[in-house]
Amino acid sequence: MQPSFVQQRFRSGVSALIILAFSLGSFSWLLQSAFANTIDATPYLNPLAPDFGIQAAIDTAAAQGGGTVRLPAGTFTLETYLDLKTGVTLQGVGPETILKAGRNEQRVFVTQGGSNLSTIKVANIAAFRVGMIVYLWRSTDLRFLPGSYEIMSLDTTNQTITLDRAVNYPLTANVSQVSYGLYTKLTAAATQGSNVISVADTSVFKPGEGIIIKGTEGTGIGNWGVEQNMVDSINISNNTITLKKPLTLSVPSNSVVSHAYSAIFALGTNFNNRLQNMGVRDLTIEGWNTNQKPAFYEFYIGAINFVYCRFVNIDNITVRYWHSDGISLQSCDQSTVSNSLATANRGHGFHPGTTSRDIEFVKIQGISNLGYAARGTAGDGLYYCWGNQRVNIRQSVFRNNAGSGVGDLGGGDTDNSARDTDNIIEDSIMEGNVRAGVEVNGGGNAANNIIRRNIIRDNNTGNQDYAGINLLSKRGPAQRYIVQDNIIENTTGTQKFGVREANLAVPPTTPVNYLTDFNTIINNTIYNHPSNNLVVIGPNTVATGNVFTQPGAVITPTPTNIQPTASETSVPTNTPTPTGSYVPRLIMYNADTDQVLYDPIPNGVTINYATLGTRNISIVAPTFPATGIGSVRFWVDSAIYRTESGRPYSIAGDQSNGLDFLPMNPALSHGTHVIKAATFTSSGGMGTQGTAYQVVINIVDSNATATPIPTSTNTPTNVPTNTPTTIPTSTNTPTNTATATATDVPTNTPTNTATVIVTDVPTNTPTNTPTEIATITATATETATATATVTATVTATATETATITATATETATATVTITQTTTVTVEPSVTPSNTPTATATNTTPTPTTHRVFAPWVTN
Repeated sequence: MQPSFVQQRFRSGVSALIILAFSLGSFSWLLQSAFANTIDATPYLNPLAPDFGIQAAIDTAAAQGGGTVRLPAGTFTLETYLDLKTGVTLQGVGPETILKAGRNEQRVFVTQGGSNLSTIKVANIAAFRVGMIVYLWRSTDLRFLPGSYEIMSLDTTNQTITLDRAVNYPLTANVSQVSYGLYTKLTAAATQGSNVISVADTSVFKPGEGIIIKGTEGTGIGNWGVEQNMVDSINISNNTITLKKPLTLSVPSNSVVSHAYSAIFALGTNFNNRLQNMGVRDLTIEGWNTNQKPAFYEFYIGAINFVYCRFVNIDNITVRYWHSDGISLQSCDQSTVSNSLATANRGHGFHPGTTSRDIEFVKIQGISNLGYAARGTAGDGLYYCWGNQRVNIRQSVFRNNAGSGVGDLGGGDTDNSARDTDNIIEDSIMEGNVRAGVEVNGGGNAANNIIRRNIIRDNNTGNQDYAGINLLSKRGPAQRYIVQDNIIENTTGTQKFGVREANLAVPPTTPVNYLTDFNTIINNTIYNHPSNNLVVIGPNTVATGNVFTQPGAVITPTPTNIQPTASETSVPTNTPTPTGSYVPRLIMYNADTDQVLYDPIPNGVTINYATLGTRNISIVAPTFPATGIGSVRFWVDSAIYRTESGRPYSIAGDQSNGLDFLPMNPALSHGTHVIKAATFTSSGGMGTQGTAYQVVINIVDSNATATPIPTSTNTPTNVPTNTPTTIPTSTNTPTNTATATATDVPTNTPTNTATVIVTDVPTNTPTNTPTEIATITATATETATATATVTATVTATATETATITATATETATATVTITQTTTVTVEPSVTPSNTPTATATNTTPTPTTHRVFAPWVTN
């Protein structure tokens, strides 16, 4: 039941107190912003510590309610992960600040090849011991997965080791290798909730070092069956290790335990208890620049691995040579990754997944990532993994990756669950990747994913069967995708298809036929593909306006250079991006259910309260960047409505830390409204204002009394102004800043001609705001007859941009589109003749619709 006005005000007061309480405690983003707490990490640095002393600086900042830990230039070798905390940002000085992986595994060559071997001859037996866990590498080719084995005996005379079982793949002399040094096994089962484990060899670890325990799939955090933890202490007498944190999963005896870790790790408890307001900025993370990386692999040890987090800002980061993914965000929301490079990592470059929401990847580069084919990891520039919504890619580059430029969009599970929906990929380059430029593998019957304004060229370098854009129903239907305004080209001969739809049968339990259909493929330039430029199989897919010849320079996006901490790469940008902070879009919620109604809110959208079933709506403003914003101010029809100084920035406030949005009170009234939001650098709407964002919303309220629409004669008296609710009418002489000239005015003045209803009119906006396109619909409300001998022209000057063309035909409906100029020309177009007549019949005004536009578009 919706609370009363008094209850809402009480709840708002309680919410304000909660926010104030947070600002005084350890969960304080407000405190961090207001007081700009900065911790210089230099006095804490200790090269003998597994964390190089950096963790103590992070803990100090967290204990003070949050802040920025600043690292100087230098190389800081890690043997464990840095455990990032709520409210803390870790910041370097740029590429000169390097967090480097510690010791690698050791390897020796196999000196005698063969198949099904259990006794292995090696080049040097000195380092091996009975009971040691080793991995047998067929070669360094990432298509082959090494297996783990236990050494049962040694023969120093023959330089052989005998394993607990035969190796089930062939070994080649002086190619195959045995690796060791980072692994042992559990000698007793480990129990969830305990922090003590028994291992065969404690010498693998030192106190403070990172540790990974691999359990059974479907257990532990995220059901991933893997535990990342830290060694607290070691008891050599009974071969036990005490961990920093209790185990989140139970693991059977004989399971492998590895010295492995992320560089930066942040782990919340669950969706309702997330870490938040964290950041990593201006530094490099570096693994081993060799093809010999540790045998253990899990996405869970990505260089930056955040799980159950929100309001994260990762900016100007380079991750290179890591033995897993570069940057991984799992079960995270309302976050930003920008100006960052992931290259040459044995995994994916970027990896959002596990029902992540509302993440912006802006100006990132995924270059030459290796993947781990033997583990099923293709090595995509960015990999969409499992249930992403509104995870958007903008102005980015994905080049020369072992997988796709952007991989597995739609994806999810083979039973058509956990689909990726409502994501946008735009203004980016996908080039020279082994697989597709953009690979779609499902998404469901209503994926609503958009791929637009990208340059996609010369992919499928592995000479397989991938297209520039592959629309496949691999793990679910691939339906309702929009592929628009892309340049998809083949200049080297590798990319055989431009855009290709294909159906695939997938058997989760029984065979299921998933269909690719209902897609929109329009206005793309697709050329020079040897197999086919465009393959459409969906009977309901719309493919129009596509050009199949080489484009000229006019339609090629102008490249703009981005400079993360590694080498720069040109990125296409059709339009400039606002500098500083800004609101990229507005999101509308049903305040009764806290469910998303529109993300983003389409400009010119019509909201019918009767259809919606409630008048209780809320509007939320995400920001770019995700953190570091002082406040957001909302305007309704040019009047300040509310200023929010804490996340999430909602137009009517919220409670439960953003889990319960309060409704606008009073609700938006029947008619047309302009909603605007802008960021400020300080709380309370103080400081520097960022670029504003605004939309026009049409409210239909059946309980309200509609304002009568005035009738008109054949020439206008008023022109549209910058007030969104103005309904201009027409008489013989314009009176509102307009001059009118009419030649041979029509002799027969209609008594009730078409009226002009302004439904979308932008307010005055500052320079460098999103382009607003407003629409005026002119509809005849009653039958009217007009007779004219000559066309009458009226020219009016207005403060807002508009061009209005009204045509009286047999069914008189005229549409007028406002763009940003300074004159309004009204041309009631009546065909000149001796006695022409035009009859307008009764029609119902139809609300206009408008496509989503890029938030950085300016005039």
